[in-house]
Amino acid sequence: MEFSEQLKIYAETHFENRKKYFAPIISEIEAGLSLCSEEEALLIKFFYGTMPLRDAGEYPFEIFLSYVRHALWLRKTIDWCKKLPEDLFVHDVLYYRINSEDISDCRSFFYEQLKDRIVGLDEYQAAVEINYWCAEHATYEMADDRTAGPMTMYRSGKGRCGEESTFTVTALRSVGLAARQVYTPRWAHCDDNHAWVEVWVNGEWHFLGACEPEEKLDRGWFTGPAGQALLIHSRTFGDYAAGKREEVIGRDGAVVCHNVTASYTKTRKLRIQVRKQDNTPAAHAQISVEILNMAEYFPAAVLETDEQGETSIRLGLGDIRLQARSEGKFVERYCNLAEDGVGAADVDCAVTLVLKDSEAGMKDALSGVSACEWHLEKLCAPKEVVVRESVLSEEEVSRGTRRLADAVKLREERFDQLTRHAIAVHPEEEERMRIAGENAEELTAFLEKDDNPDRKKLLDSLTKKDNKDLRAEVLEDHLSAKRGSWPEDIHVQDLLCPRIWLEEIGAYRSYICSVLPAQEQEAFASNPGLIWNYVNQNITDIPEEEYNTLCASPIGCLKLKMGSAVSRTILFIAICRSLNIPARLDKSLMVPEYWADGAFHVPVSRAQASKGTLLLRNIPGKEWIYAQHWTLGRLEKDHFVTMNHAGLVFEKETLELLLPVGIYRLIAVKRLLNGDQEAAELLFAIEKEKQTELYMPDFEKADGVMPWEKNSVLDEIQSCLLRDILLQRADGTLCSLEKLVSGKRSILAFLEIGAEPTEHVLNEVLALEKSAKGNSKGIGCQLLFVLRQEKDLQHKTLQEVLALDAGSEIEILYDISGGASDANAALHTAVSDAAFGTLCGWQEAAKRMRLAEKLPVLAAVRPDGTGIYGSCGYHVGSVELMVRILKEAVRTEAD
Repeated sequence: MEFSEQLKIYAETHFENRKKYFAPIISEIEAGLSLCSEEEALLIKFFYGTMPLRDAGEYPFEIFLSYVRHALWLRKTIDWCKKLPEDLFVHDVLYYRINSEDISDCRSFFYEQLKDRIVGLDEYQAAVEINYWCAEHATYEMADDRTAGPMTMYRSGKGRCGEESTFTVTALRSVGLAARQVYTPRWAHCDDNHAWVEVWVNGEWHFLGACEPEEKLDRGWFTGPAGQALLIHSRTFGDYAAGKREEVIGRDGAVVCHNVTASYTKTRKLRIQVRKQDNTPAAHAQISVEILNMAEYFPAAVLETDEQGETSIRLGLGDIRLQARSEGKFVERYCNLAEDGVGAADVDCAVTLVLKDSEAGMKDALSGVSACEWHLEKLCAPKEVVVRESVLSEEEVSRGTRRLADAVKLREERFDQLTRHAIAVHPEEEERMRIAGENAEELTAFLEKDDNPDRKKLLDSLTKKDNKDLRAEVLEDHLSAKRGSWPEDIHVQDLLCPRIWLEEIGAYRSYICSVLPAQEQEAFASNPGLIWNYVNQNITDIPEEEYNTLCASPIGCLKLKMGSAVSRTILFIAICRSLNIPARLDKSLMVPEYWADGAFHVPVSRAQASKGTLLLRNIPGKEWIYAQHWTLGRLEKDHFVTMNHAGLVFEKETLELLLPVGIYRLIAVKRLLNGDQEAAELLFAIEKEKQTELYMPDFEKADGVMPWEKNSVLDEIQSCLLRDILLQRADGTLCSLEKLVSGKRSILAFLEIGAEPTEHVLNEVLALEKSAKGNSKGIGCQLLFVLRQEKDLQHKTLQEVLALDAGSEIEILYDISGGASDANAALHTAVSDAAFGTLCGWQEAAKRMRLAEKLPVLAAVRPDGTGIYGSCGYHVGSVELMVRILKEAVRTEAD
């Protein structure tokens, strides 16, 4: 086949420009290229010219060649792949990486699984069918931020949305359909993000929910949230574009981000000009487009100005914050793109930013001052506008429901079979083996090798996700850690444990000891500070050629002699542990610590700077959850970096933190019913050996910090009749909602077990219940969970909620119209509405609450059975919001 001259020049040029970075492994690359055909060599060079550099040190040449050979076969064999534009082929079929997953030779495997399913289908039908296959093998599960690869998803059957979408894109690409992951880095209306899939069919992109099949494309539970997004983008590795692609909205090293927001909601183009204080253009200034989410201003896109100091971006119609920085100076400004604020959709608007602040200037301004005044803002989320969504017929809905149920059954049966033996042999490890899926065999092999008690301790030290993909031989390598005089918890967590951060785990202990000379190992063991010097002298950082989300493994770092700041930190800790020195990562500052003389020490000179104390005071009874209600950010040169303090809690209305000297920003937020947010921001200094005392803001005080906050929680309160709704109890009897609430504040939740939005609801309940544990009243509300069928009760997350005895009353009910049991049809015809009330399905409840028909449907219910607020579909934070609404409603009624 013939590739364009444009692609040949691009691949050759980019490969040659990068050869200097590949010096430690260039002989391996050139040896591999010498055995390739001309076409194979071209595409391999395209990979090496565009990949995040760390990938070259992590994976052998043969893996990349496997992707090239499979893609070339597809291009020559599959009709829909033959007709793809060249740039779509190289980016969206050929390319081995989708996001930040670990890479393995998997495309041929996926093709073999799928080829018989798509025989005789056109590309549209094939895309739909492949998503059903994906649902038969994987579903949603909340997990940590490390992205497991497609083979791990296949072998374990569960993952978060980024992993589901990576899995589905891999399946589509394996049969020659161009596919990509689409991503909103942060929602505006709730605290979370989401990823889904687009597939190129009949000359245009269509979207689908990964592992959430429907009978047509352009459907998904996320269409509503996407219709009120500020920014949605896709990625390519490299900027090769033979044809026209979407607006480029910045780069993250080797990654190019493409703006697809206009495909999902109304947008406006924002033109931005950055000028210096002398009014001259600030060329090549960096501009962060920030979304307030999880109590931080998250940089959803990073733009760069041209020679005239100008750039632009198309965004949804809500509020954002812009931060421009150049030559050590920066400026921040809020910007309202709402249609009713500054003009109509698709009409450009413009803003000028003048650089003014600097780190030194802020230090001077705050010198001797504990804190400045609170800065107050109200940020509005875009209003929901769904610009496209396919409509299903009743027949398609029925067929899709039936097929999805079949997919769930196949998946559950498959993993029950896969883990049955491991659970039988190790019944005490049932949860771990179910999480591991196919990898249960590896864990069993590791556990059974001998009776070393550290085997179990090592497994316990890992994250849940590590059970899915760690091999026995790798685990064996880490079992070599030797015991010292340190405490047991330090031995397990900071020496024996292979996991440091989000890196891929390999057998790095034996590798490190094989490449470091014995004399050097002895010097490092006696003085761990020398390890930090070695790492920084030998490992280079080329951020413009990397992908910030990825970090190199210790083996990859040493092999390529390259790694980011995080990768170098991981390498330092890995070398320490390999030399039997306990070491760990301080996640709040992202700096390493090593154990010596009975305490942990920091080798990083910057982090050894003097420290001061922050004392935060809170009003009685107010709960602040870090990364939901508040965050701390530390000024690093020209921007604030959010600190990782997950799990921080106030003790008796106070919280004390020891922090390095510097300038900090505290952000506190309150989410309103319509998704808007109230934000309070405070700048302060931490000075050497001094205490800075601050009071958290009181959002509820009518005459307090928030001038707009007067009964805002109750602005959208309804009075909706729900008391006559009939639901089925677990014993099969019918009961009205009025009797079910029994004079208690309640949250009525119609759930769709297994679907991602419902999983979020259950995890929110779990988090609230855990925080309320010990309180005799729990979270202060009765929880009425309405399931669709009896087997839903066995769902893992639901069982975790039910097993947590936190004081809250929880009752399991069944939606009669949803088919809780075979007897429901008879019940439905036998019961007289006039005599007993309304046999109400979730659709009727949604209709009464004036909600869209999207599960889960939640309603805050007064003690008399009246619904006062409802939500449906995807809205992270909805449970906590309803608890707050019910508490305030009752307090208001009492007043």
